[in-house]
Amino acid sequence: MDEYAESTVGVVKDIDFGEIHHEHNVAIENPAYDCRKMYEEHSIMANETKAWNRVMDGWWLRLGVCRCNDKEVCISYSSEKYKRLVSQSSGFENLKVEYSSQCPKGFSELQSYKELPVSQAVKKTIDDRESLGFANSDLPPGFDFEKDELTFRFSPRPASHNNLLEPRHFNAIVYPGCVEKNHEYYQNSQNAYRTSMDHGGLGCADMSWAAAK
Repeated sequence: MDEYAESTVGVVKDIDFGEIHHEHNVAIENPAYDCRKMYEEHSIMANETKAWNRVMDGWWLRLGVCRCNDKEVCISYSSEKYKRLVSQSSGFENLKVEYSSQCPKGFSELQSYKELPVSQAVKKTIDDRESLGFANSDLPPGFDFEKDELTFRFSPRPASHNNLLEPRHFNAIVYPGCVEKNHEYYQNSQNAYRTSMDHGGLGCADMSWAAAK
């Protein structure tokens, strides 16, 4: 049962043939699969990365921004950085990502702007200078590649949970077919890919009758 937000944004109903199909270019106020039940964002059926981060020991990666304060220092630093990249560009498979836990000389730290949970495996790729372990979308607004550098600081992040499964997932596995215990889960499973009649769909499933048993 999917528990993540659906990216398909709408439903169109063919009046002549009664067929229903999904469109990606219709009004967002008519989302597809709006019968779907949204649970915790760390649910294994919503975001497996966040689910694993809760049950595995890892690290907090704190990103900071350093900015060059002196024009001459900026020019010199950029020139040296460019030379290092050029010297490595003969074989991109050997290109190593550079990062530091401290601001370069002549830079001052503007802010520590983000804290990201990372796994032991991701930290190793960063320690080995093979990858930064985060996307460009994580960069702060206004980040200037000509003047700014990032700092990377790690601190231990202990597991906060001991089970990947939520009780509803566990019960559906241990008590299969038990409508009395799992009626809400079964209803939401049916609704994961159903669209309400208001949004042009066939309507949401309702198993409230099982709760009365």
